[in-house]
Amino acid sequence: MSSKFGIAIQNDLYTHDANGYDNFVAGIGRSSSDLNDCAASGSLIQLSNPTDLDAGEYLLFGYNLESGGTTESNPDSIYSRWNRNLKFEETGDVGAVDIIFNLDQADFTVNDEDDLHLMIDTDGDGDMSDAQIIHGTYNSTSNTVTYSGIVVNNDALYTMGSPTPANALPVEFLYIKATQERDVNKIDWATAMEENNSHFIVQRTHDGASWESLTEIGGAGFSSNVLKYEYIDMNPYMDVNYYRIMQVDYDGKYDYSDIVMVNSLVQQADINLKVFPNPATDKVQVQWGENEETGKVVVLGLNGKVVAEQLPDQHNNTTIDLTSIKDGVYFIQFIGTTTTKTERLVVRH
Repeated sequence: MSSKFGIAIQNDLYTHDANGYDNFVAGIGRSSSDLNDCAASGSLIQLSNPTDLDAGEYLLFGYNLESGGTTESNPDSIYSRWNRNLKFEETGDVGAVDIIFNLDQADFTVNDEDDLHLMIDTDGDGDMSDAQIIHGTYNSTSNTVTYSGIVVNNDALYTMGSPTPANALPVEFLYIKATQERDVNKIDWATAMEENNSHFIVQRTHDGASWESLTEIGGAGFSSNVLKYEYIDMNPYMDVNYYRIMQVDYDGKYDYSDIVMVNSLVQQADINLKVFPNPATDKVQVQWGENEETGKVVVLGLNGKVVAEQLPDQHNNTTIDLTSIKDGVYFIQFIGTTTTKTERLVVRH
C-alpha cells in the first residue's frame, strides 16, 4: 500500500519503488512468531518455499509495467526477452526460493512453455547480454513455469526469455488515435517492436457489441524500430464510432489494441480535464477548469456502454463511486452543453 499510494512508513523494507518497481509489491517474511512463506504479486508472479526463513527476515519484490519484448542486449542463447523486470529486496537471509510465473496473466503469446527461461542480470545495469540463464519446470494443469531454488540478489534484475522465436513476444503498441477530419475519420497507430506479426485488422463498432472489420494492413513481421500506420474510414457512422486494432501473428494467434472513440456530433473540447487517482480503486475524482461550462461525467466500458454517471458535486468537480465496477480499462467522459472530453481510466481494486 505504501508503494502504491506513495505513503511513507516506518521500517520500510522495500525501497525499489522509488526506481519504478512499485507495482503489485508483495513478499514473504517472519516476525517473532508470525510466518508468511508464500506471496503473490497480483496474479502474475508467486514466491514460495524459502529454505531458511527466520524471525526478522523478509523478502519483498515488485516489478515495472513495461510490456512487449526485445531481441536486443540478450545473451547468444536467448532470441527474445520480456521487457518487464522484477526487483527483490531482502532483509536478512531467507535462503533460496521458488519463483512461479502464471502464463495466463503474461502479456505475450506462449507456444512452447518449456522454452521460457529465467534471466538474471546480476549487476542490475539493464544489459542482459551477460545474464545468468536458468531453466524452469512447466505445469500444464496450472499453466505456470516454476524456477526452483533461486538465491536472489538485491541489485539484480529478473525477467524471462526464450531461445527461439517459438514464444513470440507481442507487438508493442505505442499509441492508437482516432480523429475526425471533415467527413472522414483517421485512425493512427504505432508500434515500438513487432515479433511474428503478420498483419493488422482495423475494426469498428457502433453499438459497442458488434465489431466489423474494415481493412487489413500488413505488419512488418519482425522489427525493433518504431513503425507508424494509418487508415482512413471514408464512411463512418454519423454519430459515435469506436475503433480498435486486431493484431494477428503468422500462426493465427491475435490480440487487440486499446479502444478509441470519435463522436461526430459533439466537438472534442480543449478542456483541461483531470482524472485522479489513475489507476483508481474505490473512487475517482474528476475536475475541470473553473471557467469551463457545466456538464455531467459518465464512465464508459470498452463496449461503449455507460456503467456510471455523475452530476458535478461542485461547479467543476465530481467524485464517482467505483466500488461496483469491475477491474479493467474504461473511459471517463465529460459531457458539456456543446462539447465533450474523454480520458482513459484504469480501475484496479
